[in-house]
Amino acid sequence: MTQKERTEKAKNAIMLAGLKLFGQKGFAGTTVVALEKETGFTRGSFFTHYKNMYDIFEATVNRYYFSRVTACSVPEEFRGTLKDFYTKLISMLENECIEMLSKGIRHLAKSYMIIEREASKNIPDFKNRYEETMREQAKIWETVVANAVHLEEISSKGNVKEIAQLFWFTLAGHIIDSSIKGNVCYTDGIAYKMNNLYGLLTGAEACVQ
Repeated sequence: MTQKERTEKAKNAIMLAGLKLFGQKGFAGTTVVALEKETGFTRGSFFTHYKNMYDIFEATVNRYYFSRVTACSVPEEFRGTLKDFYTKLISMLENECIEMLSKGIRHLAKSYMIIEREASKNIPDFKNRYEETMREQAKIWETVVANAVHLEEISSKGNVKEIAQLFWFTLAGHIIDSSIKGNVCYTDGIAYKMNNLYGLLTGAEACVQ
């Protein structure tokens, strides 16, 4: 392993520990001692790679929060129909949850919620970046729904923007609710909700949970 590879491995380990600890204790509640215990690294190791705790927090937000699975993550080949789109998105969210669980992050969605709150208070440009990601997601949902209406996959009676928001907010609401309840796999049950919502717009029979 080269020095560059060792450096990247160490930084990734620190950011993963950051995701776990910042997502549980917040920014102010996460200490160097806690990071040392979580990673097995020494204080000197942290500050070889990062200037301070704020630097670690910002790197963690960039590495995990802003690269998490969202509507923007769904490949173009799965955006042809609304059903393919939301099914693939749910699958990707589930895989992300399982992967992070294997790395010791038991409540990923809740961790992201706490990090979002902490970043909005501590990182000056976070709000602008957050709003930009929300606009990007909204645009993708609206494009997919507009295409579904055009292809007569779903009823054209509703407003495209409102239908897109209905699907997006149903998904987001389920994730928030699961986070509050402390569910480990926050995607459990969401396919049932989305399929039934889809059924209302296509005339398909309701799904059995």
